[in-house]
Amino acid sequence: MIFWFLCAASSAFTNTSISVKGIISNKYESSNQWLSLISITLLDGGKITHTTFPKHDSTFSFAGLTPGSYIMQVTSPTYAFDSVRLDVSPRLSIRARKLNLLQLGSVELLSHKPLKLRALSKHVFFVERPRIKPKEVIFNPMVNSNFPILVFGSIFDGNLYFFNAQVEENTRK
Repeated sequence: MIFWFLCAASSAFTNTSISVKGIISNKYESSNQWLSLISITLLDGGKITHTTFPKHDSTFSFAGLTPGSYIMQVTSPTYAFDSVRLDVSPRLSIRARKLNLLQLGSVELLSHKPLKLRALSKHVFFVERPRIKPKEVIFNPMVNSNFPILVFGSIFDGNLYFFNAQVEENTRK
């Protein structure tokens, strides 16, 4: 009986980690195919400590979190997500809040039972460049203002050298 009590007491004091569960959602997609491209990482001091991938039912979990402060980032090639700061206290309680790097004093607490992450917007990495038309180049005011300098400067450049040589010759006499 005493042995059982000691084992139960020691196991109660050795539990120094906690798990976090969450759901990731996306209002821009109706199917769950986009989930295969998502990874969720926890950073502690700039170093990746945990990485997970969402399941087909959009849930994810991190197990074995020790007390500390973590930044949760969702990596997606097509969607943007908010970063979340997770604070795990030594008593193994969790506080989750949106990470706002522009206003460090503003705190927006999030429910962490389960933690809900939503896609904010679609990434727009590749935008088609507008094509330059010859008409736009010809009638561009910058081109028109520099054109006489380029044309006449190259014509007179050789003549100016010849003129300067004659002036120097006349001044020596």
